[in-house]
Amino acid sequence: MSPEVLLQLPILDTSHADEPFIHTSVHDVESFLWVLVYLCITRRGPGMGMLRHELDPSHKKHDRNGPLFTIVREYFDGDEETVTRLKDKLHYDQGGNLFQTVILDHFHPYFAPLKSLVREWWKTLVHAYKFRGNEYYHIHDHILRLLEAAISRLKEDPTSWAQQEDTDREVERRHTWRQETRELLHGMRTIPPSEATPVHKVSTQPSVEATPAREVSIPSPDGPTASAPSSSTLPPEKRRRIAT
Repeated sequence: MSPEVLLQLPILDTSHADEPFIHTSVHDVESFLWVLVYLCITRRGPGMGMLRHELDPSHKKHDRNGPLFTIVREYFDGDEETVTRLKDKLHYDQGGNLFQTVILDHFHPYFAPLKSLVREWWKTLVHAYKFRGNEYYHIHDHILRLLEAAISRLKEDPTSWAQQEDTDREVERRHTWRQETRELLHGMRTIPPSEATPVHKVSTQPSVEATPAREVSIPSPDGPTASAPSSSTLPPEKRRRIAT
């Protein structure tokens, strides 16, 4: 999350300090960047169960006092005041050296090919906050251009082939899981009623004892003052059986 959102105040450009805070697309784009950064720092590859060993309490390399654990705790899991102060400090580091040493240098090697993308993404955000110009009002166009360039570069970079193998393996796992789930659900819909396990047995026979039927007489059409004939004297078509 952007420190502007946390502070409800503009950063880098104080000329708008007296104006009411407005959540803009720049804040959304920065939030997206921090999600990507979090994955690149805390994961060692694609897929499930890929938490880095230094962060995994069940692994022998787990280190609560190590630099990686400290960064995750302070920049992502810390209290609001700590997160705000540290991220605000990153924005005001004009040279970008702090972002390099604190964030980029702790990317897992699997995500190393994304460092240049994240670096340029960060620089674009800093310019947007500082000058409130083209980058600020057209942030989506700038970031989409960076993403498209990164995708093209990664496709042509031989050093990313090892990562691609892991990615392909994860994509295949997800495809297999979806296919198996789809087949399982389809099979559940096509189980014959005779083979399905009943939740409870419901009788299909009429409950004669519960709702006994009896013959009743229908009043004469002459009115309620007329004597109602016995049901035995009524024609068959005027007899009716009802359930009580």
